[in-house]
Amino acid sequence: MINVILDLPKDSSGIAGYQFGKEIYTEQVEPKFLNKNEKLNIIFPDFIERVASSFVQGFFSTLVEEIGYEEVKNRVNVQMKNDQLVTLFWDRLY
Repeated sequence: MINVILDLPKDSSGIAGYQFGKEIYTEQVEPKFLNKNEKLNIIFPDFIERVASSFVQGFFSTLVEEIGYEEVKNRVNVQMKNDQLVTLFWDRLY
């Protein structure tokens, strides 16, 4: 499993924006996730308490195009401050 700890602005408790999500994926995840058959563990800093659907959709846009929604859900694990945030995160993918 590939672990990626995201480096996000420390002065923000929430993140939003399709382009920002896409940029974070492209810069921080994609270079480490070369073998799309592996599992990916994305770790959000504990200070992130809100994630807008625009960020989630931008973040996964490239990966969804490559492997589809179902495979994203099968291969990617998201770690956040608590399980409720993780559930909300995945709800915002669609």
